[in-house]
Amino acid sequence: MSKQYVSMSVNELYPFELPLEEGAVSDFLRSSSNRLLVVMPDISAYEAKVLRKGEMRGGFLAKNGAMLFLWQFMDKGKRLITLDSPFDSRVIPDINLHNVETTETRLVIEVHIVDSVSKIIRGLRSITMPPGMTLEFFSAVHDQIANTCSGEKQHQKWMMSQPHDLTKRTQMWLLGK
Repeated sequence: MSKQYVSMSVNELYPFELPLEEGAVSDFLRSSSNRLLVVMPDISAYEAKVLRKGEMRGGFLAKNGAMLFLWQFMDKGKRLITLDSPFDSRVIPDINLHNVETTETRLVIEVHIVDSVSKIIRGLRSITMPPGMTLEFFSAVHDQIANTCSGEKQHQKWMMSQPHDLTKRTQMWLLGK
């Protein structure tokens, strides 16, 4: 079976369905890619620039069968936006558990930034998880796969807090470094 490749460019229509109107989706460990979809309404030129080129930090919480990614986009050290995105490796039919060959292995993430009103791509970037975060993520994925708890109660507890408050409960890694 051959893979279908889709070409995408900034300021063109996003070729895939948008599963939400605002927020982030961590679509990782697929056989074809690791995609972080960031969707916001009426993205300004400034926001698009920061989302495309600004400093990006990431972290995650993992507990009781649940996993929640946290993403911060920064401009000159100031936080522009913090987003969260649940992740459940158990629902990925074509999961690709990458081989972590060294302690320097990094997970490459394609970031798609899409305006939910116009469905126009406002930014594309490729960024890597640092090695420590990559190792912790893969360890958490193996734990999640082995866990029989759905994680629903844990997610409900996390959702009682704002994403920027949740970042204080985990290490936020500088991505791409």
